[in-house]
Amino acid sequence: MAESVHYHVEKMLPELLHLQENNTFSAGELKAIIKKRTDFEYSIHRRIPLKKDYLNYIQYELNLEKLRKKRRKRVLSQLESENPISTNTSKIKKKPSDKSKLNATDSSIVRRIHSLYNKALKKWNADVELWNLYFEWAIKEGSNKALGRSFAK
Repeated sequence: MAESVHYHVEKMLPELLHLQENNTFSAGELKAIIKKRTDFEYSIHRRIPLKKDYLNYIQYELNLEKLRKKRRKRVLSQLESENPISTNTSKIKKKPSDKSKLNATDSSIVRRIHSLYNKALKKWNADVELWNLYFEWAIKEGSNKALGRSFAK
């Protein structure tokens, strides 16, 4: 059990380091995030995981994603105020490599939420309430591809 937990935590490290480099989260906040995620990973990897363990982990990740979006918006607005652009252009143009790097990190929490829902739905596939929660979240998030695959199940 501990090996699989450590494997999942190690997979999170590049994402977390990137969030620290972008000043989205401080080093202390990242330590707290790692601690909390490790605790959640242990709870969902026990012999008989409970549905509430998955739901608590999903709720934590949803709150973390909201916080990340707010802070990213704040950082971008600070960058725009420091480097004003002429009134003719309203968007900051970035290098393609920067954009792809940001997208990979930006979507990592969303991918983790999808993964948690999928793991929970494999264990409790007859739970209509859980399916509804997943569908509502996926619609709100705009995950059309995942919705299509889920409806096919």
